[in-house]
Amino acid sequence: MKRQDNFQVAQHYPQPKYGLPAVPASFAQRKQVKFAHVWYGLGVLLIACLLIGLAAQGYRFLTSLTASSAAPAKPISPPISGSPHFWPLPELSCPLQQTSASPGAKPSLDFCSPTYLGQAGGPAGARLILLGTNFPEQGIPDHWWLTPQNVSPQICQQAKAAESCIALPAPRIKAALNNATLYSWPWDSPFPTQKGAYMITAQLGTQLISSGEPFTLLTTQVPCITIAAQSAQKNASCAQPQNYLIPGNKPLTLTGSNWLLNWQGVSASLPLNFQLEVLATCAKGAQKICGYQDLFHLTIEPNRDGSFSKTINFPAGKKGTYSVTVRNRTDPTGLNGVQPTIADQALTFGLSEEMLTLTIQQ
Repeated sequence: MKRQDNFQVAQHYPQPKYGLPAVPASFAQRKQVKFAHVWYGLGVLLIACLLIGLAAQGYRFLTSLTASSAAPAKPISPPISGSPHFWPLPELSCPLQQTSASPGAKPSLDFCSPTYLGQAGGPAGARLILLGTNFPEQGIPDHWWLTPQNVSPQICQQAKAAESCIALPAPRIKAALNNATLYSWPWDSPFPTQKGAYMITAQLGTQLISSGEPFTLLTTQVPCITIAAQSAQKNASCAQPQNYLIPGNKPLTLTGSNWLLNWQGVSASLPLNFQLEVLATCAKGAQKICGYQDLFHLTIEPNRDGSFSKTINFPAGKKGTYSVTVRNRTDPTGLNGVQPTIADQALTFGLSEEMLTLTIQQ
């Protein structure tokens, strides 16, 4: 009778599938098999969820590719360094570099930028780049000195250097072509503010290597841009950050000063080969309000005294706060075949911090 009951129970359950054990007759064995079925079902469910997730990820990837290929090109407004509204700080470069290191030649130090037709010079705040060649191998200058053109750098080695000998901080350094090296500083403290011609000297041990030509400081103030508008504050300057409230239905006028290079003596009939790129884009934290759109993107040619005035109208419906940045653009190929002008991005405004913001009043 016991065998018959067991046989009937076994007949009641289906035959084993997918490698699962057949249901045995005893209660304890049937319980174990039931647990095996449960775990098997959970495993199948987990695998199904994983397959569905992978399919969804693949669909989103294909959708993003299609959308990006169909999207129109964005206007030029390159971001930098985690700040979506700033241009990147310019890389150190010396376009049309022709000087090459020669074995046995004397070390030399020459201004690369800003130069205009071979004449180094610019306003306070300009970004200087010098090209050093034939420096001793692995030679890093121990000191850098700045002196007026008519003062010998030899005094800088004295225990008590004269006031006219200024110790400079370590420059930014970048290796250049032909075993040359680029050295760069912004013309700010401790550089002097008095206009005049100055020489830069590198000291390696007891050896002094001075720049082949002087740099002429043309202004005591940095390149500046302000806004002239009905609601703008009066007597604005670039000594401190500027913040303006601008009516949304009125034009505004940009005014600039100190945007000049050493083009003294250049014939007035020649174009200056010098332009300013002015960009107003969403200020920090205001991207959602202004919709990640530029307020304006202009190209301006300054006058020979470094000034300009430009009146613009911007589209209706603009809102939010915008930050204004400026950098100069120069074609390094020169004018009429004469010595090239190298000064691209030597003069900038608002790249490292927000110096001028515009808030649109609705």
